[in-house]
Amino acid sequence: MKKYLLLFLCLFFGAAAGALLRGQIVAACGGFAFPLGILLANMLGSFLLGLYYSTPRDKNSYQTICIATAFLGSLTTFSAFIHDIFLIGAAYAAPHAHFSPQFAAYLAGHPFSALHGLHALLNLFLNVVLCLVCVYLGKKRGFIRSREKKP
Repeated sequence: MKKYLLLFLCLFFGAAAGALLRGQIVAACGGFAFPLGILLANMLGSFLLGLYYSTPRDKNSYQTICIATAFLGSLTTFSAFIHDIFLIGAAYAAPHAHFSPQFAAYLAGHPFSALHGLHALLNLFLNVVLCLVCVYLGKKRGFIRSREKKP
C-alpha cells in the first residue's frame, strides 16, 4: 500500500508541476496567432527528456515516473498541440464556436484562406521536427556531460 501511495504522489506532484510550468509558458507567449507557447513547452520538454535519458544514473521507477512520465508528460502535451492544430484548421468551419478572446479576435480579422491550412501544417511540422531536434540535443548534451565527469 505504501508503494502505491508513493507512486501516486510522484505522479500527482510531477504532473502538477509540469502543467503549471506549461501554463506559465503558454501565458507568457499569449497574444500570438501562432500557438508559440505550446511549441516552446514541447521543445523544452523534449530537450529535458533527451537529457534525462542520456545522463548515466540509476533510474528507479519512482524517479522515472515523477520526472519522465508525470512532469515531462504534463509539460509536453500532445493533446494541446493537436487542439491548436484543430483550432487553426477548423475554426473557419464553425465560426460561432466558443474560442478564447485572443483567438476569436484573430479569427475576426482574418477571413478563411489557404493560409490557415498552411498555418496548421506549419505548426504540425515545427512541433514534430523541432521536438525531435531537441531530444537529440538533450541526449547529446547529456552524453557530453557524462564524459566530462569521468576522471
